[in-house]
Amino acid sequence: MPFDLKIHTMSFLKVNDLMNLKSTNRCTYLMISRNHQKLSKLNVTDFIISAKKKCNINITLNNKNVKIENFDDFIEICKHINITGVIYTQNVDLNFLKYIPYNNISSANGAVIWDIKHLKISLLINFLNNFNCQYLQICNTNIIGYGDKIFKSLSNYVQEIVITEDTYCELSDKSLYYISKNLSRNNTIGNVIIQCNGAIFTPMGIVDFIKKTNFKPTIGNLSLRCVSGTKEEFLQILCDNLNEEIQDYNVYGFNVHAFHLINRPLCIFVKEFLYS
Repeated sequence: MPFDLKIHTMSFLKVNDLMNLKSTNRCTYLMISRNHQKLSKLNVTDFIISAKKKCNINITLNNKNVKIENFDDFIEICKHINITGVIYTQNVDLNFLKYIPYNNISSANGAVIWDIKHLKISLLINFLNNFNCQYLQICNTNIIGYGDKIFKSLSNYVQEIVITEDTYCELSDKSLYYISKNLSRNNTIGNVIIQCNGAIFTPMGIVDFIKKTNFKPTIGNLSLRCVSGTKEEFLQILCDNLNEEIQDYNVYGFNVHAFHLINRPLCIFVKEFLYS
């Protein structure tokens, strides 16, 4: 079950603010210290940090309910937990996670990041480099800087990538190149959804990505925000270079163009074309 660290005085969580807080319950802190051997044997399945008006830090410790009442307690317990699942951060500076030792998060297998107004690309890359990220989801976040190297930081066994259209991140064909290059030869990937504003891909960059990437046997989605050129040019380049029969249609409910590759387990969705 989760435990909570509640800070009611902040609308946005910053590391410096937290470090200025004083311990309000030293007994709890000492109790956690005394039980460090017990804590070191526990595994964390999911680690969630939320900072909307208050901060909720939820950790599942083998179905054990642990009560955390101040930031000192949080620092102490971070020394003993081992994150084996997905790290969730909401409206929080990723520097906050530096209080968790590197070896404690190295077994984590994914990251979900949302509601961050100004996220520096260097900070995000440093965070992702700390573990083998197989699942990445970024929502409602403004990423500052060119984001292609995000995908260079992912695991060789990446399973799924989702960047939603309410996110801003400047991406190019290099993003697709890094995804296919990082994948192990025999590994397959599921959905690749890169719908963020600022992501523009060329038709040939997409063709190269499809040729070099193994998708899972069930129909996967390659969903992209914007393709340079026109819809007609894109369809022609796909047909000429993939030697594929392609069914193209509009998905009106979602306002996207779909290109279904008949002989491959893949459907390409495009939100917009640069020259329509």
